[in-house]
Amino acid sequence: MFAIITDLFLVCVVLHVCNAGIIISGQQPASPAGGNYEFNEDEWESVYRIYQGDDWDSHDDYLSQERTARHGDNDDSQFRSWKLDQWHHSKIQKVRVELYDDGDEVAELEFEGVMQNMTSFFNPRNLRKTNFIDIPVDGTPFTGDDFSFDGDDDARHWTVSSRHRGDCRNDEGWIQVIDKPKPGRDRCVCGYENVNKFPTIMYAKGNRKTKWSDPRNVGYADMMQISVSHVPYPVSVQPVPVQISQVPQMAQTIQVSQPAQRVQMVQQQQQQPQFQIQRVYNPFETKK
Repeated sequence: MFAIITDLFLVCVVLHVCNAGIIISGQQPASPAGGNYEFNEDEWESVYRIYQGDDWDSHDDYLSQERTARHGDNDDSQFRSWKLDQWHHSKIQKVRVELYDDGDEVAELEFEGVMQNMTSFFNPRNLRKTNFIDIPVDGTPFTGDDFSFDGDDDARHWTVSSRHRGDCRNDEGWIQVIDKPKPGRDRCVCGYENVNKFPTIMYAKGNRKTKWSDPRNVGYADMMQISVSHVPYPVSVQPVPVQISQVPQMAQTIQVSQPAQRVQMVQQQQQQPQFQIQRVYNPFETKK
């Protein structure tokens, strides 16, 4: 009888542990639909993708509904989702811009998407995460000269530029996309813009800005992708500062100028019980 009760107790314990999600064997718990749980931070959906040299304009085609992909989202082709045209109806929380070179991610910028549209999100005030350590994401003002989707002329777009004035040899930045110039339009072209593939997706190698005229530190991505997420950022809880009025009055009466030893003696005296000594009459005591 005792053995039966023991077995039933063990079965209940095992069932309770399994229901609590504690895995003794070290395997992942199976999902209700089969397979394993995927511990993804959130789900991202691609809405735009261009490849270097595919003759897509990263500016005009991004804005034009005529270039919306009708063949679906293929991983190996340029792509423009119809959801870009419904941006104002979607509750987009985050936007991510990613650059890939030979299948490896080489640059990433993640933005707050709340109360933005398909172009306004690309702004330093909305930036929340990036691999470039010299671009502020903590609210510090951006010190570069251009951070915008439109760029600074008719061929340079998706621009994150530190300097683009005067001598082309000193132009520097983080990313930019060179599109095919508009025909019949005069423009000043820097040497690094003389490319034979459109679009050309340029980025600074490593995690800092670089001069666009430095071939050792400039990379050329073969793909740029825009993705959106409907999962909001977690709300950060800020600590509440303690006001002086909240400090107990007794603690305020202790002067800082007093020696530490004096304060300790006062505290010890307050903690010790106070006794009143009374003289008791002793009849056997002889009077002198």
